[in-house]
Amino acid sequence: MNNSGVFLLIIIILIIGIVTFGIVSFSGEIDNSDKVMNGTFPEIKSSDRIIIISPHPDDGVLANSGIIKEALRKNAEIKVVYMTVGDALDKDYLKLYLRSKNINNFKGSIGDIRHLEALNGLVKLGLNESNAVFLGYPDQGLKSLFLSHWDYNNLLKKNSGSNQNDHSPYNFTFEKNAPYCGANVVKNLDQIFDDFNPNILLMPDDGDDHPDHWSANAFIQYVALEKGFNGSIYHYLVHKGIWPTPGKYSPDDQLLPPFEVVQLDAIWLRLKLNNKDKKLKLEAINSHETQTFATKNYLQSFDRVDEFFAIYPNIKVSKKEAYSISDGMPTSSFKDLTGESINIMENHIHHYNRIALKRNVSRHDFFMQSLIYDVLDSAGLVKDGQNLYAVINSNKYNVNFNYIFYLYLYNGSDYRKLDINVTNNTANYLYKSSDSILSSQKLEVEHANNLTSVKIPLSVIENTQNILMTVDEINGINSIVLDSTPLRVFQL
Repeated sequence: MNNSGVFLLIIIILIIGIVTFGIVSFSGEIDNSDKVMNGTFPEIKSSDRIIIISPHPDDGVLANSGIIKEALRKNAEIKVVYMTVGDALDKDYLKLYLRSKNINNFKGSIGDIRHLEALNGLVKLGLNESNAVFLGYPDQGLKSLFLSHWDYNNLLKKNSGSNQNDHSPYNFTFEKNAPYCGANVVKNLDQIFDDFNPNILLMPDDGDDHPDHWSANAFIQYVALEKGFNGSIYHYLVHKGIWPTPGKYSPDDQLLPPFEVVQLDAIWLRLKLNNKDKKLKLEAINSHETQTFATKNYLQSFDRVDEFFAIYPNIKVSKKEAYSISDGMPTSSFKDLTGESINIMENHIHHYNRIALKRNVSRHDFFMQSLIYDVLDSAGLVKDGQNLYAVINSNKYNVNFNYIFYLYLYNGSDYRKLDINVTNNTANYLYKSSDSILSSQKLEVEHANNLTSVKIPLSVIENTQNILMTVDEINGINSIVLDSTPLRVFQL
């Protein structure tokens, strides 16, 4: 066997090992729900005004059909807000789908079809078009809008998928020609909150593997804090490794959380579905024919005897007389989900053609560099009389990794952004948007064991009341984002 054959065999073994390990250790469901499910979902009342945030057209019914049916029985008001119309699928996929349906001379786009599928799914559950709001932002682009393309002079224009516009091309969206930037997403959500005045929010879990789900959560947390929302917030999960299991239609089984999510500081609640609700949920799921065309078993595996939701607490920043990294992780911290090895490997394979070929890096070198990875374990904040410390814990510090700390500082009326890039022992302010902080105050980095801390003078965050925080870990060799933490709210 030649060198290339040996290398290929190694890669295959690694992938099989990672996938197998993920299935066994991280992607199975818990086997004792009583130890995790802390209670039942609270009773819905006729006075409730519920907003369900759906990153894509099918997510709302996958995770919330039981909620919708219960709300209708109680005469509560419901809005389903679709962040995207799932238009990342390319034209070749659309052609294949249309051919399977014997549809000829179709003039629309995948976004047009998925818009209609979303409405059909809602109708199966007893809602109608008046219950739906479509924002029309780019599928697989929400994280870029939240972290990078915030300003109106820096619109996002994707170069893949069926939607390669820098504004909404659809005539059914909440704002016609909505520009693709984070500030406009917030503007739309602000208006929806004002118009509807919700007291219950259901949104994706910030530990969801899909970046659009993470980002939908981030945008809603941003707006909820800005609006002084004091109602109830519930999180639902759709993407997490090889899950649900079994990955097929199993209507008599419970839908249990994956192993890794039970490590988090959440209160888990269950809503039971009766047989009629399960039947209608299946019909709603099957309304998304462009998706069941390729992933029918996976989608139908969400039709179980229940749905589950999580409640996460806001975190009060702890205070010490003088913090040192030798003190360990702050008590005011949160855990990151484990079991991301599968996603890491998928990212490496996905990015090979995009990065390695452009840089004239051999396939062998690219994968060997990529296999040097780390996983963030937790992140937190602590302060003393002089400084705020942003601290992360990873399973192994590596000089080839960069960390970007994203801190959204809220003073009770406005946000400012504090984005910090950490490379080795150096921390620098990043300019991500017009409200980014570029201070002359020095930032200091310290490493000890698996911890990395950034010391931020309190004068930089003056008047801040709350902080939204997330961290990206980046392989400095090939620029791949290896891991991202959830976005959590801290109170100062």
